[in-house]
Amino acid sequence: MRTHIVRNPESQDESSIALKKANILNPADEAWDFKVGVDGKASIFDRSWYESICGKLELMDEVDWLADQIGQTAENVALALTRRWQEGERPKIRRPAAGDQQRPNGRVVRILRRAVDGLLLIYPVLPPHEVREDVTGRSESTGLDPTGPLMIGVALSFPTSETTLGVEYRVNTIWGAEMQDDAAYED
Repeated sequence: MRTHIVRNPESQDESSIALKKANILNPADEAWDFKVGVDGKASIFDRSWYESICGKLELMDEVDWLADQIGQTAENVALALTRRWQEGERPKIRRPAAGDQQRPNGRVVRILRRAVDGLLLIYPVLPPHEVREDVTGRSESTGLDPTGPLMIGVALSFPTSETTLGVEYRVNTIWGAEMQDDAAYED
C-alpha cells in the first residue's frame, strides 16, 4: 500500500484545496476492489459475477470471452479486457501514449463492476505548503502548515447502469478539449 499520493492544487484556502479537474482519484485505485476482496484475498471473477454483468449492453460482444475468464482474478480479467478493447480492429478505448497498459482502464472497471458493488475511496490529504506552476516551474506558498491536520478527500466509482439513457448535446471546443484531457487521465 502506498504511503501517500501527491496532488498539485490549483488553489486553496484555510479549509479547502481545489485540485485540477476537481479529481483526487488515483486511476490505479479505481480497481482496488478487483485486487482485494472483502476477505483480504484476491477477488475472483466467478460465475455469479459473470451472470450479474453479462447482460450489460457494453459487454454484448464479450459474453463468450468473459465466460472463458471465470475463475481468473478480477484484476486480470479487467486488464485483459482493457488490452482487448485497445487492440481490437475498432478500439473501444484509447491506448496509452507510451508502453503497455499496466492497469485496468477506469471505464472497463466500471463496466465490469456488479450493480451492487460501488467503491468508496477515502484519501487523507496533507495540506500542501506550496503550489507549483506547471509552465514556469515556480512555486508559491499556500500559507498552509504541512504538518497541520489532515484534510479528507473522497472518490466514488459506480458501476455502469443499464437504465440510463443517452442524451444528445452540443459542446464548445474548450469543453471538448477538457474531455480529451479527462480521457487521457484514464489511460
